[in-house]
Amino acid sequence: MKPSSAKSLSILLALASAAVGQIYQYPPLTGPYEVGLTNVEMLDSRGVDVLAPAGGPRDLMVSVFYPTVPTNTSGTRICRRSPVFPPQTAAYFEDQLGLANGTVGRLYGNSCWNVVPGGPDANTTATYPVLLFSPDHGASRLFYAGIAELLSSYGYVVFTIDHPYSVGIVEYPDGRTALRRNMRSPGEVSVLLRSTKRDADFVYSYFRNGTLPLGGTARAFVEGLRRTGDFDRVGVFGHSFGGNTAAAALLNNTAYKCGVNLDGPVFGPAAQAGLDRPFLLVGAETNNRTAYPGWTDFYSNLRGFKRDITIKGTAHQSFTDGLRIQEAIAQGGNGNGTVSGDVTANVTTDITADGTALGVFANSQRADDGGFGTINSQRFYAVLNAYLEEFFRCCLNNETGPLLSGPNPAYPEVEFVG
Repeated sequence: MKPSSAKSLSILLALASAAVGQIYQYPPLTGPYEVGLTNVEMLDSRGVDVLAPAGGPRDLMVSVFYPTVPTNTSGTRICRRSPVFPPQTAAYFEDQLGLANGTVGRLYGNSCWNVVPGGPDANTTATYPVLLFSPDHGASRLFYAGIAELLSSYGYVVFTIDHPYSVGIVEYPDGRTALRRNMRSPGEVSVLLRSTKRDADFVYSYFRNGTLPLGGTARAFVEGLRRTGDFDRVGVFGHSFGGNTAAAALLNNTAYKCGVNLDGPVFGPAAQAGLDRPFLLVGAETNNRTAYPGWTDFYSNLRGFKRDITIKGTAHQSFTDGLRIQEAIAQGGNGNGTVSGDVTANVTTDITADGTALGVFANSQRADDGGFGTINSQRFYAVLNAYLEEFFRCCLNNETGPLLSGPNPAYPEVEFVG
């Protein structure tokens, strides 16, 4: 995150202290597919984690969002929704931001927890493009769950990756945690970039052709995901530092077909070498290649399809789930706080540990900027998802659309810089 991120998040969740008793669910998904979610711990034993204080293998946490039919073989609906933030992660951000206990842990997404990718039919042949997402330095993959599940509802398998010692906190199913290291020197940042790029490559290569787990739920999940995701059609995107990770990943791995940088600097080899595949730069209202470090050189060195757009009314933290979370808490769960479905606390499998619950809130207008711009969250999600979905549909499905050709009256917030 940028240095101002902690302050922005403090503003974001400041309203939470008076609303601890509510349960908040993100607004309904708008795509044609229901979405499954599984959180996976992935141990990269290819070498020593140079960022870990005690060394050892690199230990990742990854959220996987995927189109699914949340029923069992008898046709019974089995969708259970889970909290966005597990307990220690929720407590960490509550402590960091001075919030009341139990606030962050009451945020719920729309995805169905731990259902089989693609649905209960083991012989399904439906395949969807695969997207890898890298979060901002100091943030968490969990602050992008709303963006990821919305995109997945349009027919994508989306991996959001927590990079240990880069994100604020990584929480593992057995209760261990890894906290962010403060890395600011050029040498440290270069090491960090190599690590985050390597993480993306590891996740991709494992799910494409890695050794299957021995059995049980984990094996069924990986087998289902390999049937559901098309690992020959892969895009990479990220926010802030994660956007630079996306560029670095494309430079070094030709398996990735295209990439997106959401309001992040571009530095290192990718900025100078450029890329020969499609790339989209999406900036906050005042951020584009005329103002953002590294974007001018990078854009001029892009040799494939390229666009540089900005979205009016946005700020740097608009590209997290901050807008949505702020509005949810401000509305007090729409005064509802409804709990429904199968509510299970501390469910543990050999893949993940989560609780499940469901509450409801409606869209709202924001009262002030709060560090996230002035755009309404529902509108922002609609705009961002439309351009991401069309870009990835173009470069991964070879389908064309009108949005990337130039200004469109349906989306007046979007300005084309190039």
